[in-house]
Amino acid sequence: MSYASSVIEAILKNSPIAASPDDLNHKENNSGYYSTFEGEGARKVQFVIEDLLSLIEAESFNHERAVALSIGGADGSDVLSLIERLKLKGGVLLEYDTDAALKAHAKASGENLPLEVEIGDATQKLGAALARAKSFGDVDTLIVLCFGVLHELPERSPGYSHDALFDTLFASFPNVLVYCAEPCAQPSPPLGWPEVVEIALDDVQADRLVGVAGFIRDRLFGMVAAPPQVRGPSFVRMHRDLAVELLHKVVRFVGVARFHYEMQERLTSFEVQSLARRIASRNEGIEQEVTYRTSGGFRKAYGEFGVITRNEDGAFLPVPFTHCRLVLRRFARNEKPAQDKAPNRPGNLPDAPAQPPGDHTSISVTNHGVTVNSTVNTR
Repeated sequence: MSYASSVIEAILKNSPIAASPDDLNHKENNSGYYSTFEGEGARKVQFVIEDLLSLIEAESFNHERAVALSIGGADGSDVLSLIERLKLKGGVLLEYDTDAALKAHAKASGENLPLEVEIGDATQKLGAALARAKSFGDVDTLIVLCFGVLHELPERSPGYSHDALFDTLFASFPNVLVYCAEPCAQPSPPLGWPEVVEIALDDVQADRLVGVAGFIRDRLFGMVAAPPQVRGPSFVRMHRDLAVELLHKVVRFVGVARFHYEMQERLTSFEVQSLARRIASRNEGIEQEVTYRTSGGFRKAYGEFGVITRNEDGAFLPVPFTHCRLVLRRFARNEKPAQDKAPNRPGNLPDAPAQPPGDHTSISVTNHGVTVNSTVNTR
């Protein structure tokens, strides 16, 4: 039996049975859940540092009058890295989990970094977090970090709406820069997979794979996706987002308890292009960039599980996009920096970091079309 087959059997053995409270509260009860992500923010924030350094060189904003806000940043490694590398005025961590927030506070105190911590729900505590940001004094720029939280807030935060979040953020400071990195829905062709795909895993019979796909569809998709269908001994036909959701939960499987917890959220629900257009329509003068990516870990696991994906005509498909980045910038007068101005990097700031290994930036999307291997603004 292949490893892919053993994972499928482990899921099938447990999926018909309602998860126990311990399973459903895996995130809260198992300290190992947060330790899995410990320090991840420091890696994820590197693309933000690179972008901000270029903006500082162009004198788009003053880093000494800027404060950062991390929403759902767990141990705060993202915002702490930003404060330290860019010498910001300060930072705020808005985090629901008390243990993670206290760990961030202790680290900031130990390293003498100016960090305020607001513990609680993102919707209920956003105003308090912004008040903490303003408490640093002479600040005119807010840098917001949202890594892996926007896709789950609609289900986990009572009363949450994307409109309310972004309207509040852009009304809070003259200069606002927002950096989001999320798992997301597949873009439509030509960027992404066709609407319907056929998928197979190494040494997994179609009648077993369709059982797992059906379980995920019933729990997370409902009528949004048609029921998966067997196509021959190995392949199963399903909606592209259901296929990617299945792969997220199967090829990154680390245990039944974790699987049950992750079955409470749909990773492919985040429609980044729709959100970007809506934000721009509600807030004037915003520059925006949307970038689709495939994480290195997913790409590796995709190969290890022997995943084969094809369209309905039998043509093989590439590894799908799994994540996206949404970057939003609004400066007080929406002035673009002069292109012929010599760089003016403050002497105490480091050089821009290199992209971390396995960070595959593939395609950037704008309102004016698609650019391969580069990122351009929409306005």
